[in-house]
Amino acid sequence: MKRRPHSRSASLEHELKTLQAKNTELTRLLRSLDEARSTLADHYLPVVRFIPPEEFAFLGRAAKSLGFKQVASGPFVRSSYHAREMAEMF
Repeated sequence: MKRRPHSRSASLEHELKTLQAKNTELTRLLRSLDEARSTLADHYLPVVRFIPPEEFAFLGRAAKSLGFKQVASGPFVRSSYHAREMAEMF
C-alpha cells in the first residue's frame, strides 16, 4: 500500500488485515451518520471528522489489494449497498 492520506487510516488498514485473516471476502467502508441528534446519542462516539471521497477511494483500493473479493467504499455507501449483487458473486 502507498502513503496513507490520514494517520487514522493505519488503524483501519489494521482492521482490514484482521478481517482478511479471518477469511472475510467482502466488505463495505462507509461514513457513519452523526448520531448526536439521536435519542440513543449516549451509545455512540461523536464523529471526529468526515472522511473525504478521495480517502474512501484509497481505502477501497487498499482493501482490494489485501485480497477482498468485493469492496464497496464511499461516503454514501450503506450496509445494504449492493448487498444482493455482492452476495450473489459467491
